[in-house]
Amino acid sequence: MNQPGSSRQQRPKTVSLETSPCSPLNLQAHITSDLVALVWGAAQGAVNYTVEVAGTNGDIYICHSSNSSCETQDLICGSLYSMSVTVIGPYCSKVSGSYGFQTAPCSPQNVVTQLDCTSNIVTVSWNISSGADSYYSEAIGTNGETSTCNATNTSCDFTDLKCGALYLVTVTANNEASSSKPSSPVEFATAPCVPVQEVPNLICYNNSATLSWSQTSGAVRYVANVTGPQDIYSCQTEDTTCVINQLKCGQTYSVRVTAISKQCSGLPSAPLTLTSGPCQPQNVVYNVNCINNSTLLTWAKAPGALRYISSLVSVGQERFQCRSTDTVCEITGLECGWSYNVTVTAFGSECQSAPSSPAELYAVPCVPTELQAKVDCKSDFAMVSWITVSGAENYTAVITGPQMEQYYCSTVNSSCSFTQLSCGLLYKATIVAAGKICSSTVSSAITFHTVPCVTSNIDLQYDCGADHAVVSWDAARGGLNYTASVSAQNGDGGSCSTADTKCTVSNIQCGQVYSVTVDSIGTECSSSATSPQLTHTGISSLFRPGEGPCVPQNVSAVTDCQTNVASVSWGSAPGSINYTALVTTSDGEVHTCDTTSTDCNVTGLSCGVTYTVSVTAYNDRCQGESSPGVDLITAPCAPDHVHVETDCATNALDITWKQNNRSDIFTSFLTTPSGNMTCSSDQAHCTFYNLPCGSEFVASVSAANIRCSGPISKYVKAQTAPCIPMKVNTALDCISNSALISWSNSRGALNYVSSLNGSVGERYNCSSPATSCWIRSVPCGGLYTVVMMAQNDICSSVENSVAVLETCPCAPQNMSIFSPCNTNEALLQWVAAPGAVRYTASVISSEGRNYICNTTNTTCTIGGLQCGETYNVTVTVFNDFMANVSLEGKTFTKGNNKIRKCIAVVLIFMA
Repeated sequence: MNQPGSSRQQRPKTVSLETSPCSPLNLQAHITSDLVALVWGAAQGAVNYTVEVAGTNGDIYICHSSNSSCETQDLICGSLYSMSVTVIGPYCSKVSGSYGFQTAPCSPQNVVTQLDCTSNIVTVSWNISSGADSYYSEAIGTNGETSTCNATNTSCDFTDLKCGALYLVTVTANNEASSSKPSSPVEFATAPCVPVQEVPNLICYNNSATLSWSQTSGAVRYVANVTGPQDIYSCQTEDTTCVINQLKCGQTYSVRVTAISKQCSGLPSAPLTLTSGPCQPQNVVYNVNCINNSTLLTWAKAPGALRYISSLVSVGQERFQCRSTDTVCEITGLECGWSYNVTVTAFGSECQSAPSSPAELYAVPCVPTELQAKVDCKSDFAMVSWITVSGAENYTAVITGPQMEQYYCSTVNSSCSFTQLSCGLLYKATIVAAGKICSSTVSSAITFHTVPCVTSNIDLQYDCGADHAVVSWDAARGGLNYTASVSAQNGDGGSCSTADTKCTVSNIQCGQVYSVTVDSIGTECSSSATSPQLTHTGISSLFRPGEGPCVPQNVSAVTDCQTNVASVSWGSAPGSINYTALVTTSDGEVHTCDTTSTDCNVTGLSCGVTYTVSVTAYNDRCQGESSPGVDLITAPCAPDHVHVETDCATNALDITWKQNNRSDIFTSFLTTPSGNMTCSSDQAHCTFYNLPCGSEFVASVSAANIRCSGPISKYVKAQTAPCIPMKVNTALDCISNSALISWSNSRGALNYVSSLNGSVGERYNCSSPATSCWIRSVPCGGLYTVVMMAQNDICSSVENSVAVLETCPCAPQNMSIFSPCNTNEALLQWVAAPGAVRYTASVISSEGRNYICNTTNTTCTIGGLQCGETYNVTVTVFNDFMANVSLEGKTFTKGNNKIRKCIAVVLIFMA
């Protein structure tokens, strides 16, 4: 080159030209679990390199290097990438082709273990790892033992693990190019090992068992199960022994022990057999042979029993034993009257049961001795007695009669009474002792005689007035001699004795009541009887020989005032059996009453009559004298012909009746709406004053004497005068000249009469059963007094006069109309109307205009009228009560004085 300012020519220089670097070849990726090493062949002309790694998700990683390799740790595991290398020369660069590779699989996550305690197989599972084709699991025990497992899915089973050991397990993900880092280690424990049992130790006294076994790896506690045919017993412990209590007796059990870790239960141990002690024998039954005093014992088979021992122990400690392998045993030679406790004990191979519940066995009771029979002569029963014996619960005494009839008596005592034996017979007695199970043999018999029978058909023969009587009777079985006795109530009496069947008793007193008794005398006892056909008051047989019974005393007679039944009573008369009460009047009326008691009711008596009452006593042979007569007055008769008269003016009721005999005073009864009233009088009339008006009553009368108030007469109805009508109102109909009178309803009224009475004596009437009435054609313009009166079937009420009624005023008459043609006025004139106090004239045009004129005179001027119109004129008259009537209306036409008649209009006003 030439430099400026130099003209010297330079020789040419040589210039070097470098071409672009070559493209790198042999791109490779060396992949490990935590590093990717990118390598390529060195490119000629390269100064340095830039590696670009692009992921499938758009991530780009750049690596600069001056040699032919580059490392990166930032790539995502298990992902696909492509790499390209840019060769940078001094002046230019060149990009290689792309090279694809996959990073190492991701490390497995969420590693979980699951132990199957039955098989001791552990299943390891994890989440799928990106980029993994297969997995490798490794479990390392605490003692260095290892177990591996390969899988192409996300779980793997370890089947060769030791029982009761702890392991750490990791999982590595693999593909064809690389492996991941191992997962985080997870610890797990295998199932505990199976315990080895020792022979169970059976404890007989409480049927429990002590179980023991060897300690096993991995166990934190143990469960022992004792399984029987129906029951399972369990116990848990952290030790290697366990006690099972309350085993069922006589059962064969299977014993297994299972070790339990924190995770699960292991396999149970091999079973051992355990047989519990025999059961207590049940249902022990004995059958006593009452003839030879032996017993046969039976019981239910006791589970677990190989043999039995039966024991009988008495109160005196006498002992019997019987050994057997069966459930039956016989024991002989028992003592009579003794009781034994029976027990059965079962024996097994190792233990014996508790004795069975004791049952009390009772041997045959001994035969009673020293049997005696004693007859109680007073109570007529036989007492059999004996000496009590051992083993007897009760005794049965048997009495056998001559016809082989038998009577039984059972008792727990040492004697027994027989009350049902027949009299006068020879009986045989035996006794049997009954135990709880057996009865003794029959004792030796003894004989005895019962009380002789009582005599029958006792008869007493005597005459009224005699001093002796003959007593006879039928012979009594078992009787050898007889004694007849008679006794009076005052203590007197007599007797006679004989071996015959009759005898005579002397010294009989008249007027006394005697009882007769006949005693039959046997070998040991005597019996007493009275004559049943002479029984009086149910206690003894009575008779009255000689004179008649005494006169009844203290006779009284009382009348039942309602029924006129006489109750007659008296004192008991000695010697009497029955009585007759006689009730008579002086005119021959007779009533009687018969009785065996001392009172009697006499019915059918007449009212208001005085009777004489007497009583006569009788016995079976004689009649006594009648008692003195006493007076009996019956209740008075009910008054008849009762009549009620009403005083209409004073509202008093006067009751009269027919007076009957034997009445001292009368009571009148009046039933009112508000209650009952009474009036007493000794005359045949009575008056009730100041009764309420318009009321109905029921009247009756009863009579009374010194003893009774008689029955009430028949009822008679009565009523007072109706009440005065009140609240009287009036109204006028001025069209028909009628007056309407109304009033309130009056109690007791059936009809009403209303009247208008004038000042000069004129009277207008109206009758109505209702509470209003119209009086027609009443003269206009008059003054009337309104009078009201109520009526019923008997009376009229007092008249009620009210204020004066002024009738409607009369209509104006002869109206004339004068309307001059040269004015707008009209002059109206009419004749004065009776009763009128003022007038109103009304003039109405054909156009509807109305002109009014009020005046007290009979003329009126209307102004302001229009010519050529037709007007209608009406004059209305008023009285002091505003009752009004209009006169006949007229019409006129203003301008030509044309007048014509029109229809009258009437208005009605009521006072």
